[in-house]
Amino acid sequence: MVENLQKINYGAFAKCASLENVEIPNSVSVIGEFAFTECPSLKSLSLPNGITSVPANICNECPLLEKIVIPNTVTTVGVKAFNWCENLKEVYIPASVTSIGNYAFYRMPANSTIYCESQAVADLLVQGNHYDCTRGSTTIVVDASKF
Repeated sequence: MVENLQKINYGAFAKCASLENVEIPNSVSVIGEFAFTECPSLKSLSLPNGITSVPANICNECPLLEKIVIPNTVTTVGVKAFNWCENLKEVYIPASVTSIGNYAFYRMPANSTIYCESQAVADLLVQGNHYDCTRGSTTIVVDASKF
């Protein structure tokens, strides 16, 4: 991506079949909804430290996405942000997150793990419809040393 890029627009890379690995530069402060939705080959996405929210449906239906690390500048994870990412085995959520939209991590695979930097973040996950526990065991781990 362009080095001084500041914004990724709504749906900018949606349905891009050949997109596999994305490293967004830290100069990006805004990512539009649906930016990487339905990218069937997307395996990795590195979110920039400049964002304060992970938009709704950013990676909705990206079946090969394996891991997501949410930067410690983020306070909000949008609705269905990583919905139907059926290979998403590891998620890291920092203590800065104070709001998680419904179905943000819905349909993660069995035996996946969500690492939370604080108990407050873990409580947010448990209180809402944020992940799907019917597909097998999703483990929520509170461990500040992972961050």
